[in-house]
Amino acid sequence: MDMELEPPTDATSAVAWEPSNPSILASSSWDGNVRVYDAEQPGIRTVFPHPGPVLDIAFGGKGAPTHGKIYSGGLDRNLRELDVGSGQQVMMGTHADAIKAVKWLDGANALLSGGWDEYLRLTDPRIGGAGDPMDTCKLPARCYSIDAVGHNVVVATGKRHIWIFDDRKMSEPAQKRESSLKFMTRTVRISPAEEAFVVTSIEGRVAVEFFDPSDESQKRKYAFKCHRQTVDGIDTVYPVNAVAFHPVHHTFATGGGDAFVSIWDPAAKKRIRQLPKFPGSVSSIAFSADGARMAVAASLIEEEGTAKDARNALVVRSVGDDCRPKGR
Repeated sequence: MDMELEPPTDATSAVAWEPSNPSILASSSWDGNVRVYDAEQPGIRTVFPHPGPVLDIAFGGKGAPTHGKIYSGGLDRNLRELDVGSGQQVMMGTHADAIKAVKWLDGANALLSGGWDEYLRLTDPRIGGAGDPMDTCKLPARCYSIDAVGHNVVVATGKRHIWIFDDRKMSEPAQKRESSLKFMTRTVRISPAEEAFVVTSIEGRVAVEFFDPSDESQKRKYAFKCHRQTVDGIDTVYPVNAVAFHPVHHTFATGGGDAFVSIWDPAAKKRIRQLPKFPGSVSSIAFSADGARMAVAASLIEEEGTAKDARNALVVRSVGDDCRPKGR
């Protein structure tokens, strides 16, 4: 069963679920707002206005002092802490250019932000913007996407660089790689099992990579084509904008510019199913911590083959068996 929430007035950049409350959902948008929803009670719970487009959000950890806090970054270059309970905003620091990605690191108990200034910044939320960052790292190009599970942190940048960090030492990467995909990276996500991660590109491809750098493990990596269709007799390739792993089944969902979401079983190297078409280009996907819900942001993005009736939408879907691997 799908439920539509009131969407942003412009393209959604990210959706995220509260880690300890599987009914609280947040979205960030190019319209300059972060919205908070309760999936049990349709309607917007809180709106946090920003002076410019917001490019990413992340909830803090489950414990104090970050429980119920959202962290945001965007084109205004400022890192903010948003308190869902009080509605207050606190400045946490700045980058020299737009902040493209933010991620809470449970292992480090700190916030990681990556910017178009080609820097990573690790911030202690207890001191906010009052002090210098805990750690910084110069990247080889603009930051595009960050994910973290356990002590593993993966950062995707321009020029197809993939840097892997241990969150206990964010000043330098443990591994430096080049994406196995030939075109620009869109997003990266780590498996809950912490063994592998997924990289997507603008050219309708997904790569499954493994952390273990040994030759034996690297032979297991693979890539595949997806989010392609024939439009008016022409083969059309769409960017793979979004990826999310299911927290229970460890399958993953991809969302593309074709307005479709597909569910994949990385162990079987097969697609489990394709969900019905969404109202616009899928720009972000997130599963609730218990795996019972999936949030899908559809955005009116002008891409080749975009449907004339495309619109912005924010859909919460009850997952059921959608993400369960076949035969398990």
